[in-house]
Formats: sequence, C-alpha cells, structure tokens
Amino acid sequence: MSTRSSIAVWSLIVVFVLTHWPRLELPLVLEGSDKIIHMTVFGLLCAPIWWARWFKTPWELLAAAMAWAAFDEWTQSIPFIHRSATKEDFLANACGVVAGASVAFLNWPSNSEDDEASVRLLAKPNAIPALLSAGSLGSLVGAFLSVASLPRALGITIPQSVLIGIVLGGCTALQIIWWKGLQRTRLELSPAVPTTPFSERITSGTSSALMGGTIGALVLVGSSFILQFDRDIPVSVGLRAAIVLSITIAAIASGVRGWRRVGSPS
Repeated sequence: MSTRSSIAVWSLIVVFVLTHWPRLELPLVLEGSDKIIHMTVFGLLCAPIWWARWFKTPWELLAAAMAWAAFDEWTQSIPFIHRSATKEDFLANACGVVAGASVAFLNWPSNSEDDEASVRLLAKPNAIPALLSAGSLGSLVGAFLSVASLPRALGITIPQSVLIGIVLGGCTALQIIWWKGLQRTRLELSPAVPTTPFSERITSGTSSALMGGTIGALVLVGSSFILQFDRDIPVSVGLRAAIVLSITIAAIASGVRGWRRVGSPS
C-alpha cells in the first residue's frame, strides 16, 4: 500500500472511531457548533482520499464520500454503541462532503507536473510560514465580513457568523496563496505559459461559480428529500451555518476553477 493510501485509510479509521466512541460529548463553546465540526471533519476527510487517487473524478469522490457519511451516521444508531443517528448530523456531514468535493473539483484534473510543482513548493523554506500567515489573515478578514453581513441577511447569530468567516476566509486565503506559489513553481519548471484575456476569465469564473453553488445546493436538497426531512422540524442555527458555508465554498471553488482553466491547455 502506498503512503498516500495509508494516510487515507488511517484518516477513515480515526474519524470512524471518533464518531462511534461511546457517549462521546464535546464541550461546545458556540450554539450549534457541533454541526460545523461535523462539516469540517468530513470536508477535511475528502482531502487524503482524493490525494490517494482512489477516484478519478470529483463526482466519484462526491458519491463515495456521501455514501460513507450516510453509513457512518447510520451505524451510530446501533444500540450497544450508545450513540445516536440524526438527520441533521448527516446533512452536516453532507455539507462537508460537498465542500471537500468542490475543492477536489477545483484542483482537477491534476498531472505529474502538478505533483512535481507541489512537492517543490512545499520544500521551499518560506512555504509553510506563508500559508499560515495567509490563513490567519484570511480568517480575520472573513470573520469581519461575515459579522457585517450574515446576521441580518440570513438570521445567523454573530458567533456563528464569526465561525463561518474564520473557516471560509482562512480556506480561501490558503487556496489563493497556494495557487500563487504553485503558479510560480510551474513557471520555474515550464516558463512558456499561455495567457487568456481578463474578460474571458471573468465570464468563465462567474458562470462556473453560479453552476457550482447551484449544484451544491441541489445535492443538499436532494439529500434532505431522500431522508424525508420533516419540514416541521426547525433547522438548527449550526446546520443553517453549515449549509451556507458549504454552498459558498462550492461556488467559490467552481468559480476560481473556471477562472483558472479557461484557455488553459488540457
């Protein structure tokens, strides 16, 4: 088994053990933050699975990870485990899967040149400090913008808005600084890179963002219908925040992919 596959397998084992640990209760600082934790865990879980190259397309990753999320939640209903399976938890898991698959879609397709550029980029002494600095700055900016807009627009509490902003801002900044570094590293490996008019990139990025956000929303709506989610049950603040965050990540990832891929050689 390769190193990548080993990391993916151990990631699955660790998450499965934690989600099935008897009577495990986490201290929650914010109301509904358990749903954000569900989303974050299953979103991050997509990374080692995609890196292991078990699936050729993000759509395969989406289907497999969604099935795993459903299996993981369903098995928590086994009596002797002393856990409970809820529809809200599964939908929070699904939000994470949509976000994780969207990021995979953003970096798909990859090739040997991309792998070589990634390894060379991470080997640079200033790579990790730059990523950490960008993530921290992005989290601060994201938290500020979220507090200024989300509470009034969506009825989400200020603490939840801060949490959404930290995750979304940090992830966006990390991805941007990663692309910039990867682009420079690719230029070192292959200086001849075709250029594309700015207007075409804007058009492609905008249409891709709308498509990605729509697909993400449809996947979550489809999941709720499959589960026969009761409309009389109020959606918690945490789940609402996870849904907003998931669809936003899907839209941003698809939009940036459209921006990057237009005019690029296949």
